[in-house]
Amino acid sequence: MKFKIKKDILSSAIFKIQGITSRKSSLSITENALIHAAGSNVIIQATDTETGFEGVYPAEVEIEGSMVLDSKKLFEIVKDFPVDDIGFNELDNRWIRIGNDQVHYSLAGQDPEEFPLAPEIEKIEFFEIKSSFLRDMIEKSVVIGPRDDNRPHMDGILFSHLNQDGAAALRMVSTDGTRMSKADYRFGEDETPPYDFAPVIIPKRGLSDALKFLKDQGPAHAGVKDNHAVFKNENEKIVIRLLQGDFPDFDSVIQVKENLKKVKIRKEPFLMMLKRMSIFSNSKYRSVFFQFKDGLFSIENTNPEIGESREDTPIEFEGDPVQIAFNPRYFIDTINVMRSRDVYLNIADDKNPCVIEGDEDIDYLSVIMPMKV
Repeated sequence: MKFKIKKDILSSAIFKIQGITSRKSSLSITENALIHAAGSNVIIQATDTETGFEGVYPAEVEIEGSMVLDSKKLFEIVKDFPVDDIGFNELDNRWIRIGNDQVHYSLAGQDPEEFPLAPEIEKIEFFEIKSSFLRDMIEKSVVIGPRDDNRPHMDGILFSHLNQDGAAALRMVSTDGTRMSKADYRFGEDETPPYDFAPVIIPKRGLSDALKFLKDQGPAHAGVKDNHAVFKNENEKIVIRLLQGDFPDFDSVIQVKENLKKVKIRKEPFLMMLKRMSIFSNSKYRSVFFQFKDGLFSIENTNPEIGESREDTPIEFEGDPVQIAFNPRYFIDTINVMRSRDVYLNIADDKNPCVIEGDEDIDYLSVIMPMKV
């Protein structure tokens, strides 16, 4: 086996699989990447037995063949390689020479026959969606990370098809028990709507892996079949095994905002305020107090082991004073994925959640539960 490939192409491809190959599985070989050279392309595959990736990239192939190499070490070699072209040459006993005449490495390979391949989902029907919008939906959903407690709705994201005012739409809902997010995408009149499919739960880690190859422009394609979700672009695809179980009812949580008081605040100053007021927070003292009263919003943090802090900012607010304890990290996570210049905090009291919305994020909302202190 012998081929040459551009450094930028290979580095980008190997970067995309680092999340998959770094996860523990029942097979140690999944820490590696399978690389197959044939024709004028190199095919790179990775799997953790739950999520599988495949990418096809142009290369100058002199001798066809397959190799299995340590993914992390290969990435470290490639990302700082000093020239644009990197050669691969298979030696005896599966040793692979990587580099050129000036810089080269010899990396031990493994038997390609032992590498577990991702499942081939036959005759799957795909629908097209703008890659940037799919990326936006996923980013807003995976910000609520998995909890690793074996409950599907904690480790996965509900992905469903629905109709909104006569228009086809996709929805992703994510939760970890203390917060929830909902991100929708409505198909325009000039777009082909997706086929109807039953709601499924996709692992958050798999969708995080999909983020790495979704582009800011152009189309992406998605499909659901045989207990798998598949996402692909023109030369890469990811196959994700679905989670089995029930997702909690979230409609009542979304509807609660109708009875809340809406407070408008500028996003960037609010974000910096949250970061400043989080300085004294730690694993033992996570909460800060949000205080709302006539014309003023305050955040107060007290950590008896370190110190205390307070910051005030003017807002438009009338009514009885409200004080609520929240985890500021949840607000920071949410605001970081919003595009809006202004955000709206929908609040009631210290027993009800805060619902966050934005004018430029009309199909997104985040629900954050108060903390008991």
